[in-house]
Formats: sequence, C-alpha cells, structure tokens
Amino acid sequence: MSAESRPGLTPRAPRKNVMLAASIAAGTVSAPVRIRNLSQAGAMIDGPALPEPGSTLTLQRLELSVAATVI
Repeated sequence: MSAESRPGLTPRAPRKNVMLAASIAAGTVSAPVRIRNLSQAGAMIDGPALPEPGSTLTLQRLELSVAATVI
C-alpha cells in the first residue's frame, strides 16, 4: 500500500534490497542478524532473537555501527 492510498502519511524513503550478515547488541546481549533491506531512514533485519518494539540497540556490520530503535 503506497502513501498515496494512505492519506496523511508521509511516503517512505526508497529501500534497497540486500542480504548482509550483521549483528545487533542490546545491553550485554548480542545476536547475529541479516539485513534484508536498507533505506535512508532505516533497515529491515531478521534473526532468531529480535528485541521488542521500542527497544534500543546497536546494529553492526563489519567496522560500521549505528544506534537504532526497533519499531
């Protein structure tokens, strides 16, 4: 469903499909994940153990890391 068919919603940034190995860390817990797609404003990840919405975490891929909030 596009933003045009959802009045009052801002269009999402374009996403690029990827399949990249990465990891997430929340507190003292870390877990492997896959980055499925990326946009200027976010990333879709999947993995065996993902934090609840509202959780803060660090997403790491090679030397790059970014703080994030799960939505």
